[in-house]
Amino acid sequence: MLNCVNKVQDPLTHFTVKQTEKIKPTKWIPLDDYGVLKPSTTLKYGDDYVVIDGTRENVITSINFSTHKFVSGVNYGNGPNELILIGQLRKVKDKLLINDFSLKKYSK
Repeated sequence: MLNCVNKVQDPLTHFTVKQTEKIKPTKWIPLDDYGVLKPSTTLKYGDDYVVIDGTRENVITSINFSTHKFVSGVNYGNGPNELILIGQLRKVKDKLLINDFSLKKYSK
């Protein structure tokens, strides 16, 4: 009869150990200076950053942090150039597209 002198560890303990790593921002940008309080999506587009903030009247804001210039536009609604349910924001070649889930179409 063979016996092991060491206690047998539960093999699942290997997978329950949490690995953590601290990260720090390389640059802090106060979006509230541009009227963006709750950004949900951000996409770099050329020299600008396009930010979606569904809490604003103008849902989409394009910000150039070098020049501190920004432009806001596009509202929720059923009218022309308005969106009902904003989905994904994406860059395809040189065009910026936004998906409206409700209308099932992309706008540029």
